[in-house]
Amino acid sequence: MLVFFGQLTHRANDINQNRRFPLACGFLASYLASMLGDNFEFDIFKTPRDLDDAISARKPDVLMLSNYMWNENLACAFAERVRKAYDDVLIIIGGPNFSLNEEKNIRILEDNPAIDKIVFHEGEIPGLLILEEFAKHKNVNRIRRTSFPGALSIDGDEVFTGSRSTNSAKSIGVEETRLGMKGAGEDLDAIPSPYLSGYFDKFFKDGEVPLIETNRGCPFKCTFCQQGTDYFNKVRNFNIDRVCSEIEYIAKKIHDTGTKIDTLCIADPNFAMFKRDGIILDVVKKMQDLYGYPKNVICSTGKNKPKLIIENTSKLTLGSILLRSAVQSLDEKTLEAIDRSNIKLDAYEDIQKEMTQKGLESNADLMLGLPCETRSAHFGGIYTLIDTGVKEIACLQTIALKGTVLEENSYVKKYGIKTKKRVIPACYGNYRILGEDVDVVEFDEIIIGNDDLSFDDYLSCRRLHLIVMVFHNTRLMQPIYLYLDRLGINRSEIIRNLYLTENKGFNKYVRNFIKDTKDELFENFTEFQNSSKNFSEITSNKIFRNLSIALYLKKKIISDALQEALLKTVTGTIDDNCQRQTEMSELIDIFNKSIVSPFDNFTKETTIKVDSELIKDIFGDTIVLGLSEKQSIMLATLSKIFSTREAKINRMAYHLKPANLSKQILSSGVTTTLGDASEYVVE
Repeated sequence: MLVFFGQLTHRANDINQNRRFPLACGFLASYLASMLGDNFEFDIFKTPRDLDDAISARKPDVLMLSNYMWNENLACAFAERVRKAYDDVLIIIGGPNFSLNEEKNIRILEDNPAIDKIVFHEGEIPGLLILEEFAKHKNVNRIRRTSFPGALSIDGDEVFTGSRSTNSAKSIGVEETRLGMKGAGEDLDAIPSPYLSGYFDKFFKDGEVPLIETNRGCPFKCTFCQQGTDYFNKVRNFNIDRVCSEIEYIAKKIHDTGTKIDTLCIADPNFAMFKRDGIILDVVKKMQDLYGYPKNVICSTGKNKPKLIIENTSKLTLGSILLRSAVQSLDEKTLEAIDRSNIKLDAYEDIQKEMTQKGLESNADLMLGLPCETRSAHFGGIYTLIDTGVKEIACLQTIALKGTVLEENSYVKKYGIKTKKRVIPACYGNYRILGEDVDVVEFDEIIIGNDDLSFDDYLSCRRLHLIVMVFHNTRLMQPIYLYLDRLGINRSEIIRNLYLTENKGFNKYVRNFIKDTKDELFENFTEFQNSSKNFSEITSNKIFRNLSIALYLKKKIISDALQEALLKTVTGTIDDNCQRQTEMSELIDIFNKSIVSPFDNFTKETTIKVDSELIKDIFGDTIVLGLSEKQSIMLATLSKIFSTREAKINRMAYHLKPANLSKQILSSGVTTTLGDASEYVVE
């Protein structure tokens, strides 16, 4: 029996929107192969073209498709065309992108009659039960009319499900469908590694990103997260020797094949929070020393035990990991509403100082649109984080994800949550599926307001997000921050003054961004279809596109606004205004010459002579600015991929990442830490 797995990604300009290895399908294939024996044959596909070529050449008996928010419609498009061509192919779609509400999931099946079965969350056990039954009878209708734990199907007006109740995580069979739980009777290591089994060998291609999982589950209950339900609450570990063997296999494979892959991604929701993670990172460091891989480790670090996280991540080559502090909000009412708690602010600030001393970079996540958070509270959270020393603040728009408490009708009504649809950046395309050309677009559901946040408030917050991205996240402000530190001025003051600026050129630039923000939002798919807006602009990441515009096209406007805000921030701090003007002029010169642009010479270094005494005291008599080796490589690579002016503006900053948009201080008269360009992943 031939089984095809599709964990599909959209593609544009021959670039995968999702560049990570298809881990979920890899787990399924390796587990099912180990359990079902030689009568089954499995193959995994990631790109629409590869899956189409395979189905066109050889009809599968079963097609199993992963369903994520970024590929739902692409998976459904394949299901529809395969069903049109073949009545006897069993079509199963599974993954995290389904509601906790059974009625909503039934609606998905009604809207997509080609789908025979939905499988929720972890699919190994439901997948095994379904394939065992299908192998006996090879009857698609029989599978539709059979109930399996963790699965749902309909036939006419009848519903067939293993659920015990509705509108609950328990309705999808926690005990029965999670390996390592009491009802399942096996541990996670019943799933052979897709790396060590060879299933992923074909995915070692330039620019792709190996993805591993060292455990499953999350002990936290955040209402906005798909792992915040009872289903995921127990954490289960893969054997640590197996995890270390995977890392060694990946590093050696990349080294031996000469494949250009620099990054390792760890899928755990709370990595580095456990003692065993230190052992894993010891192996990562060993591979860094032996093979020079990975140069970058992407992960979501844990939500508590910060001292242990710093201790663990400090093991790696300096600059190879960016710690993510997912605080989401600093407002107590909001934290209560989303069932979350954060560490105390004083402790958080101490941690930032310790990380700076160790040369580690930090990233804090804040979410816009969470219940109970006002405009004022959101602004205050951003300013507070800047003053703690966080290098980058990911100002995220909250998505009402399927499978979360936040999406449930009662929760939406309780907090007055309002949403609009948005095209997911880079998740669109035209694909040929079994001889038919199909346009596919993916949407997410963005929260644009609630009882405590009006739409105008939402737009005001987006204005501040843009300012934070352009000035703070790029690290371009680091020299100015060091200067403000010497004067005893909070770093956030200059960001406040940039927000309040009356600079006409800058405010016109921001208004264009706000227009972009409005234009990307739609009430429904019909409104999107009827839109006459430029398609490439609608589907670009708006904040990164406008970041590119600021640095590449509006450099003088940005610089003038910064100079005015700096003057306002420091006025009155000393009596000698002439001296102050000289200092500020030198800082603005450093700012302008630090900007990394794909339109500039990548190899040229810039030397800046310093005259004012305070700036000399911080940086020395001269400063040499230039690109790190990482930045040079990525700029050269991305410039070939994004060769047109439009592509550079719409896509390049997103793939380069903010930390790489500021040149490094290669040498200066004194030692100072401005951070390292540590995350330059093409995703």
